[in-house]
Amino acid sequence: MFSAFKKAECGNVIMFVALSLLPIMVLIGGAIDITRATTAKTQLRAAIDGAALAAASLSQNGATDEVVRDYIDSNLDNIRGQFNSLSVDIRSNRSINSNEVIIEVHGKLPTAFLGIINHSELDVVAETTAQQAVSNIELAMVLDISSSMRGNKVANLRDAAEDFVEEMLEDENEDTTSINFIPFGGTVNVGNQFFSRFASNENGIRLDPTETRYSQGKDIPAETFRFTNGNTCLEYGNNFFNDRFLALGKHGQVPHFWRWWNFHPWCPEDASAVVFNSNDEDDLKDRIRSMTLSDGTGMNIGAMWGLKSLSPAWQGELGGDFSERPAAYGDPDTIKAMVIMTDGEITAQNRPEDFTLQNVHTNRSFNALPNTNSFSNQGNRQNMQTVLDRGNINSGVNSNTAVGQFRRVCSEARNNGIIVYTIGFQIKRGGLSETLLQECATDPTKFFFVEGLNIETAFDQIATSLTRLRITE
Repeated sequence: MFSAFKKAECGNVIMFVALSLLPIMVLIGGAIDITRATTAKTQLRAAIDGAALAAASLSQNGATDEVVRDYIDSNLDNIRGQFNSLSVDIRSNRSINSNEVIIEVHGKLPTAFLGIINHSELDVVAETTAQQAVSNIELAMVLDISSSMRGNKVANLRDAAEDFVEEMLEDENEDTTSINFIPFGGTVNVGNQFFSRFASNENGIRLDPTETRYSQGKDIPAETFRFTNGNTCLEYGNNFFNDRFLALGKHGQVPHFWRWWNFHPWCPEDASAVVFNSNDEDDLKDRIRSMTLSDGTGMNIGAMWGLKSLSPAWQGELGGDFSERPAAYGDPDTIKAMVIMTDGEITAQNRPEDFTLQNVHTNRSFNALPNTNSFSNQGNRQNMQTVLDRGNINSGVNSNTAVGQFRRVCSEARNNGIIVYTIGFQIKRGGLSETLLQECATDPTKFFFVEGLNIETAFDQIATSLTRLRITE
């Protein structure tokens, strides 16, 4: 019996089982407690993610702490009872262009099993960061106000352009968005301020030149002309169609004349002059409502000024509400965009032979009598000279034609990261304008073909596209 007693092992098994039961319970129960803590952390993170996103929104008017606590209070009701205590730490960094919100939640979760080893609570920590940054926007609106826009077309353009300006300058965008408003007819009216800087100065001008002096027949002459009767429009040679700054006091003036439609001058009236670097919604809308039609379709000149208005070569030169703009190309905080709208074919740069007649429909021909510089009413030559041809589909970027200049401007804009949107308003399918606008747009999604009068849809889609681009989260 003594020998059997020594060999018996059943008591040892019971003892070992008893000794190992506690750590097994700790392991199993601890795993349950840790799983509860992990689940609670996930729930906390979901609640504060929504709070951080709401508080980081630049359109949020409430104080950051109030927004976060409102969201947490509403989203934590279902899980708050699990914790012995919850504390919330909120930090935010806000500027005009960006807002960053950092939220940390510390919770004390009671344990069901780990208390037996003196761990009655587990620390549960959840952290999240949300940021919304808004890029500055520099926008050029290059709009066709040629004679063919008369009637319902210009009325619809005014409505669409006003709505577009309103959308681009919504309250939260006003401080970061500058608009360059550039209407074009036969050319662009640069306004008194810029005309006085760039037009020929008093020492270099030929005021009201004679017909023989002014009649060149081709090319922009080296001589610079000024007129007692003319709006504030400049003449441009082939080497000006780029983003560079213009030479001061060197440019000729466009005289007052029209070609196709009486009382629509080739140089737009002052009511249709450019506006640079503006975020004044009321002023821009007033300009849009008051703009008048102009003869010709100088799309190359309109696009040229659109490019120049976004070029860093003009930084600090445009004035307006953002005197420090345009920003450098590639500036990570700035989006540059240009919208070009036209309803017709690009035209050549024209000039009257006898600028005093104004209306080139007058059937005048030069009377080539010896020792005379007079015009007669006989003959069939119109009072017009073409100083720069329109060009055609084969005119490349190096061509000294309106088409070549337009292509050059578009290429330079795209190469410098400017997003180019183009709108063809009732243009001919398959015509030169459609080809040029498709080529000019940054990509096919940024060309809009408007068949009816509803041009507003195109502007709405452009505004939506720019709004998506300008916000990063």
